[in-house]
Amino acid sequence: MRIVTILSIFLFGVLPAKATIYPITEINDGNLPGGLPGSLREAINFANVFSVGLDTIDMSGVSSIQTISELPFLASDVLIIGPNGSLCTINGTLVNSVLTIANTGSGTPNVEIRNISFQNGFGDGGGINIQNSNVILNNCLITNNFGSQNIGGGVRITNSTVQILNSTVSNNLNFGGIGGGIATSGECSLTVRNSTIFGNRSAVGGGFDIINPVQIAAKGMDPVQLKKNYGKELVFWGGGVDTQKT
Repeated sequence: MRIVTILSIFLFGVLPAKATIYPITEINDGNLPGGLPGSLREAINFANVFSVGLDTIDMSGVSSIQTISELPFLASDVLIIGPNGSLCTINGTLVNSVLTIANTGSGTPNVEIRNISFQNGFGDGGGINIQNSNVILNNCLITNNFGSQNIGGGVRITNSTVQILNSTVSNNLNFGGIGGGIATSGECSLTVRNSTIFGNRSAVGGGFDIINPVQIAAKGMDPVQLKKNYGKELVFWGGGVDTQKT
């Protein structure tokens, strides 16, 4: 039914009248340019091309998928949801960043992601690469990702507004670069609330690395109490947090 609808758009030039829900049913990513039917790759492509509102990519029906090549950049307004009470894992198979959210010229994407785990990515922002976008990560896990010797083993944030809520960023690695867990650059606003950041490693900024003008809010993460509880983890050049020109 959905394929017929999309064909009718091409044939008659009719755009969808409202936002669309894309249920993910295919756990094999495939490598077709448009993606297999029901795959995350297909849903991102459709949302980028046909979005007229806040589309939903519904991953609540699958527990995990793995990509075999880089996914398309997500460039539209989208809500991505995993299963209630658990997480859907997107496995990047150490090929590229698991997911890149970026303004590709059609406006600033507004993206919210809930109940998703990003694992085994490789690149600048091995788990998630966020560029010129507004993003909320709620109840997400970013773990076991690798930076490509530049910026951000787990999450890279560039010129964006990002909220990390009720989430964990752990065990990400960027030995050759900065920001094992999270790295920001450019003009960013980053809010971290009720979240855990631990076990991330890099040459500079094991937990955070923050470069250039950035606004930071970390509710419930009092720096005095953090120093008291985790003093050995908070060291110069960012064993826990490294900030430059903040």
